Amino acid sequence: MKKKVEISEPERLANFMHSFGQNHGEDFKALVLHLIQQSNIEVISMQIGIPQSTLYDCQSDWNKKKSL
Repeated sequence: MKKKVEISEPERLANFMHSFGQNHGEDFKALVLHLIQQSNIEVISMQIGIPQSTLYDCQSDWNKKKSL
């Protein structure tokens, strides 16, 4: 079972993610996917201020690319 990593500074993370992900580029998506693996979409959405639907879209896009 994977151990979930708890982020101790959610406000700092949210500020970073907001400034970093303005255009939702590939680097941003990779970082989001890594965070999702460490926690869950609902928590990540609250911490970085991005809608859950956007995070699910990132995850879905990744899964489609993996299956090609």
